[in-house]
Amino acid sequence: MARLAFVLAALGLLVGVLGACSGCSKEPAPAGGAAAGEVQEEKEDEAPPPPTTQGPPGRVHGKTRLEGKAPAPATFAITEPVCQEHHKTIASEEIVASPDGALANVLVHVKNAPAGGPPPAEPVVIDQKGCQYVPHAVAVQRGQRLVMRSSDAVLHNVHSYPKKSPVQNLAMTPGSAERELVFKQPEIGIRIACDVHPWMGAVVHVLKHSSFALTGADGAYAIAGLPPGRYTIEAVHEKLGTKTQTIDLAPGGDAELDFAFEVK
Repeated sequence: MARLAFVLAALGLLVGVLGACSGCSKEPAPAGGAAAGEVQEEKEDEAPPPPTTQGPPGRVHGKTRLEGKAPAPATFAITEPVCQEHHKTIASEEIVASPDGALANVLVHVKNAPAGGPPPAEPVVIDQKGCQYVPHAVAVQRGQRLVMRSSDAVLHNVHSYPKKSPVQNLAMTPGSAERELVFKQPEIGIRIACDVHPWMGAVVHVLKHSSFALTGADGAYAIAGLPPGRYTIEAVHEKLGTKTQTIDLAPGGDAELDFAFEVK
């Protein structure tokens, strides 16, 4: 009887050990189980590396053009005798395009550029010459000085119409010193007018950074010094609207991006 009791006790111990190890199988857990979930989380943590921001800067350049025939500009008779020495009539500069479609006075800027550093010490200048603003369109960094000069021996007043900065109305008599406009808030398309000569008009673009350019008579622009990355480039014309494109700029890249506008 003692021998039989010993055998039964040994069998009971073996059954207990086997029962305790029933969860020790080395087979992989079925899909959707805890082990599979843990592996999935590890894979999700292995995110692809972010786009590089290292490497030499590059530039974006191109041209802006007008598709179709440019409308005939409005013309104004010059009634100021002093300015009649320069021209009897003046044509509107709201849309300036060459015979082959090159479009001037287009602001091209990096819409998602970070805020820039201090504004340039050198001012941007608009002259009042022949009862006309020269140039018609300018772009400045916020806080940069915009110098208003008058080469005319006649009374002018510089009347700015910003929406995000204080309105300014500056009288400029013949021979008066230069006056300055400084805009602290970024704003696209600020209108400048002369209440004495209603045909006079200019436009000022104020940017929070320095990654911008204004097209000339050839419609060309270039924005240099851009670190590698994805950028939204925006082209703005005071009458023809806005065009945007997205570009991935490689380290040291030289990307060409053109913009076409239509008369609506």
